[in-house]
Amino acid sequence: MAQYRAFSLGENGRYIRFVELQCADDAQATKVAALLEAAGPVDLWCGGRFVGRIGEKGLTEPWPKDDNPFQAEPADPDPQDQRPRD
Repeated sequence: MAQYRAFSLGENGRYIRFVELQCADDAQATKVAALLEAAGPVDLWCGGRFVGRIGEKGLTEPWPKDDNPFQAEPADPDPQDQRPRD
């Protein structure tokens, strides 16, 4: 079971509350979070991974990795590190 958080968005687009969920996968979490959508859009997160936004049109696709402002960038390998790799 993975832990998810479903954040409700207010009229100004800011998070106003969240609900913690424990679900088997993204599909189950999306179905449960969709029950909260009646009060407005809901952003669904699994830890630091944005799953998607649930709104009038259902679940929208998450941002592409390169465009996601919330996704941490992987560290670049050190070009000075010339150790042989196993």
